[in-house]
Amino acid sequence: METEVLNEEKKRMKNIFVQTATSLVEALELRNGLLKGYSQKTADIALKIAKECGKSEEECDNVYYTALLHNTGVEMLSDELIGKEENLTADEESMIKNLPQVSAGILSKITAIPYLSKNVRYITERFDGKGWPERLKGEAIPTAARIVAVAKEYVSLSRKNKNRNPIPDAIIREEFVKEAGLRFDPVFANAMVHLIDAESNKNTQASTEPLETEISCKNYREKVSVGIPIQSRFTEVSFRFTKTAQEKDFSLPAIILFDSFDKKVHDTQKSIDAYHYVEYGEIFFDGHTISTGVRNMEVRESEKTDSDSDDSIYKITAARYEDHVLIKTCSPSKTCEVIAALPDISKGAYISLTGENCILDQIKMTVGENQVDKNSIPRIAEKISYINHLESDIPNVQINNPREEYTKGIAVRDKMKITFHTMSLVWHCPYILLYYSQDQKPGGKDYREYAFIKLNGEDNGSNGFAENSFHMTKRSSFESWNKWKEKNKAGFDCRIDITRKGNRITLSTENLGISIENQTKILEAKDEVFLALTGDQCAITDIRIS
Repeated sequence: METEVLNEEKKRMKNIFVQTATSLVEALELRNGLLKGYSQKTADIALKIAKECGKSEEECDNVYYTALLHNTGVEMLSDELIGKEENLTADEESMIKNLPQVSAGILSKITAIPYLSKNVRYITERFDGKGWPERLKGEAIPTAARIVAVAKEYVSLSRKNKNRNPIPDAIIREEFVKEAGLRFDPVFANAMVHLIDAESNKNTQASTEPLETEISCKNYREKVSVGIPIQSRFTEVSFRFTKTAQEKDFSLPAIILFDSFDKKVHDTQKSIDAYHYVEYGEIFFDGHTISTGVRNMEVRESEKTDSDSDDSIYKITAARYEDHVLIKTCSPSKTCEVIAALPDISKGAYISLTGENCILDQIKMTVGENQVDKNSIPRIAEKISYINHLESDIPNVQINNPREEYTKGIAVRDKMKITFHTMSLVWHCPYILLYYSQDQKPGGKDYREYAFIKLNGEDNGSNGFAENSFHMTKRSSFESWNKWKEKNKAGFDCRIDITRKGNRITLSTENLGISIENQTKILEAKDEVFLALTGDQCAITDIRIS
């Protein structure tokens, strides 16, 4: 009974602490809209990372409260400094840099929970020992501080501040991949990547924003709709066009064809770089086009013959097959078919609506059921292939989208070596897949996935079929991620060494300074295990097995 009473008292005190801490954070964040919800979001993300890495309940609490209270020193900053990242004076930079130490000083007064002050003090240390205040390195940095550093960075980048809009998850993900083992603990950075991927998979079909129902433009491109993805099924868009200028003034709707991480059109160099924006061209309903970023563009015009339709309604039909897109425009006077050859098959494509001296309203979109095939869109440019090379032991493979294609399955033997040449189409890289299926194909009958490893140092961890012990190290030969990308795009030779002892398989490889070793323990009796190469936006050639 005494034990139960003590446990209940412990729970009551914990609840009081949680309520007090949450109230304190909310009070601090009331002063500035840019702060609202920041600490709670950081705590939630940090807790997810801790759970992803299998931390105990006590360790998870340690991480959560550290993250929740890590920004208590923000009261020392003026409103002008909160959320400011650019054009900082030396004094302003020093104040922001010293924020964790101020927070730690405040939290040191909570003597019953000494870990709070210690953890918060070290969240600006770097895993490679180049941080501050004490240049601690690796596991000398408290575990909670290493986790909160990752969560804090994710939340900061994914929120709007004074200098920029939120950064897309795809770019944030790349940052964690690049900085794993440098700024961030690679284990926790990798866990954050897994969380981003899981959220991305959940929202694959969802648009970042719903399509607007009305756009008003005085000047050309003054307003632009959110991007509409061009898919392998026909997408139909209709709207009513109303001219708002004098008769002599030009007035017409237009379409912008582009690709961007956030599905939006950008017009400043800063946002173009941040969102990897590429504009392919502009299409007008009178048959005029401007081609800027495609390999080829053709227009086929015909006079409209449907006299019964509403003359104020304009229609668009769009679809893609491989690296070609078809955009059919229908106005009261003319129907046009625009065919555009994208730079390559891996590129995305969106259209946005805009115009000049007009209102576009009653905007509607529907996606058809039937898939586009090679006969739906005439080819106006040669298909780009990066695997027209002599083949070795198994056929070459070009992968234009994540895991879209695989090499032939290779039976894993007790000791073997696989070599191949890879070239990135953008900067992505090959993946290594360990698996079993009855037909030896990835995703085949009775499929079991045991390990999934990317040559840039990412892995998918353990699952119900296997336990994986993964280690990635950046060697002294690793120059930088920018250099890694350059050499990856130019092409390089890879080697994978594999050994198998019963249900344990060890895989090791080192490429451009990224050293990987993974040990897989298969949790079932399987005589046959297979390995396949895949990837994202890369070509794999000259594959040799010995």
